[in-house]
Amino acid sequence: MVHQPTTTLAPTQRSAVTNGSRILAGVNGRSAAARRFRDVVVSLEAELGGELSESERLQVRNAATLQLHSEELAARLIRGEAVDPEEITRAANGATRALAGLRKRRAAKPAAGGGVRDYLASKAAAA
Repeated sequence: MVHQPTTTLAPTQRSAVTNGSRILAGVNGRSAAARRFRDVVVSLEAELGGELSESERLQVRNAATLQLHSEELAARLIRGEAVDPEEITRAANGATRALAGLRKRRAAKPAAGGGVRDYLASKAAAA
């Protein structure tokens, strides 16, 4: 089977998730959690700026999912429900690592309009 990049395929040949018309397969996009997920994804994509590669979009979605899981566990704890301390710690750490990975990726991108010389100068200054 020959793999074709999704950008060359017609929208009718791509997944609804790839086209942006669905959050995830089988997920009702009208729930409160789906709206929050969409908000987090849009905010993180805006922070990264501009056109994102597929790997960047996947990393953003992963970070949003981990953040939502962490928020849900925190809400349960605040409502007085029983929450496993290890589970909430793992969720918070996972979300923090995913967000840190996005920040690192954003910092590594050269500024728009900047040339190679500007990029190398910023890397040297950061070191």
